[in-house]
Amino acid sequence: YYYIYERIVFLLHFIFSFLFIYYIISIRTSPLLYLLKGIRNNIMEYSHIINDNHIINQSKKEESESNSIAIMADIHANYYCLEKALENIKTRGIQTILFLGDYITDGFENNKVLDVIKKYEYVIAGNRELSITNYDGHSWNNLSQFKNMLYTYHTIHKENMDYMKSLPSYKLITLNGKKICLSHGTPFHNREIVNANSFDIFDKLISAFQCDIYLFAHTHEAFYTTYKNKIFINPGSIILPADGPTSKYGILNLQNMQYNQISMQYDFTILRNYYLNSDYFKQNPEWCNLLIHTNEAGIDYVCGFIHFVEEKAKKEHIDIHHNIPNHLWHIAFLEFMKINGLHIYQ
Repeated sequence: YYYIYERIVFLLHFIFSFLFIYYIISIRTSPLLYLLKGIRNNIMEYSHIINDNHIINQSKKEESESNSIAIMADIHANYYCLEKALENIKTRGIQTILFLGDYITDGFENNKVLDVIKKYEYVIAGNRELSITNYDGHSWNNLSQFKNMLYTYHTIHKENMDYMKSLPSYKLITLNGKKICLSHGTPFHNREIVNANSFDIFDKLISAFQCDIYLFAHTHEAFYTTYKNKIFINPGSIILPADGPTSKYGILNLQNMQYNQISMQYDFTILRNYYLNSDYFKQNPEWCNLLIHTNEAGIDYVCGFIHFVEEKAKKEHIDIHHNIPNHLWHIAFLEFMKINGLHIYQ
């Protein structure tokens, strides 16, 4: 609207300026002259009001952006989607980003993702970072279920391994006078499942930490809720969503405490080929198929498959307490894909 008002004011200003000069030359002392001068002065005053309002609105927008933080989690070595999210955040003028873990595994650009993440101040470890940094170096060998994890373990650069080891499992920070608790699962357990109705967990957190805002990840399902005048948020996942096929992160304004859930559509053809054309796919074809279909459908086929294997092992009285036998893994994969009507990419 500002542009339209500006054009109208310019046009009227031109017309009345022309008439003003004309009457000075031809009439000089006509009553109409004074009327035209009054109208012209009112237009000039109105143009200043419009301009001042534009400046005020722009200032409010900048102030709002300066009070906002972005919240991001579960990137899983997908640099393509991370880059898109960061570009989106940049267009909003937001400088502060809080990262809630699981930057690696289930993908092949682990180092590129970590090289970006470690430039930021507010970063914690997820369960995947803890799994890789605590790996004993031999117990996953020759097991199909751990090919994905071994790919990450063997390709992570030493400086990034050291960086992950330095990350806390949770962090308490204060921004704009608001005390915030960052965790992947919860501060009590890195893999703990939290959803919008986890009131018992909320009570424990409030009692233990007395924060204004509590942030979670891990489930790949976004939620925002308030409870006992506290805010509880899971921003969703950048990739491998379990709540619909979009890449998600959150924005919280720390001044008015308004929350905005951001969902970004990705080009599935590009994303699918991103995996299929990688060396990671060649080494982990079964797992990578599950990732591709999870991204396309926004349904957690990864956890669905693990549950399917566990049920199959139970029915066939196969002990999988320590690991899943390779033959069971491969047979279960083919059955799972067929039952769910999922194409097997090769």
